[in-house]
Amino acid sequence: MGKKYEAHLKQKELADTENKSAKKNEELAKIICSLNNILKHTLSVNDAIDWESLKTFKEFSVDPKDLNDSRQLVNYIHYAPDGKPKSYDSAAKNYEPDYEKFFKSQGWLKRTFFAEKIKKSFDQKCIDWKKHSEDVDMENKKREDLFEETLKKYETLKSNHDLEIKKKNDEVDQGKAKI
Repeated sequence: MGKKYEAHLKQKELADTENKSAKKNEELAKIICSLNNILKHTLSVNDAIDWESLKTFKEFSVDPKDLNDSRQLVNYIHYAPDGKPKSYDSAAKNYEPDYEKFFKSQGWLKRTFFAEKIKKSFDQKCIDWKKHSEDVDMENKKREDLFEETLKKYETLKSNHDLEIKKKNDEVDQGKAKI
């Protein structure tokens, strides 16, 4: 009974090993199939870095209120959609007094008997007009100075924005060069 039994045990052990091997082979086949699917999926995906999409192309714009110290919109300065000051309105002067028109506007009776008084009234009108003109000139100089100051502030902010964008985009280009 010894040799037959030993042969039987060996055959049983061999059958068990064969069954275990078949199960392991099946598991390995599933794993290999799964890895092949992963590989196929990975190869079908374009995972190249689109360097241009990492760059910033944001156009500069600013709220016009941010261009002056009072943080209020200046109503006589006109702005482009990006906030750039493009023009300003000058303060309007009154028309220079015209003696002929003024004299004729006084009426026949007044012109006949009060010509000297009309002349003094016209002289005062000229003095008032000259003062008004000087005030308007000062106001226009103030408006021009504020416009120029506002434009310089816009240009400084835009220049800083453009430098920042360039710096960020250069960093992207440097990252691309390293790969």
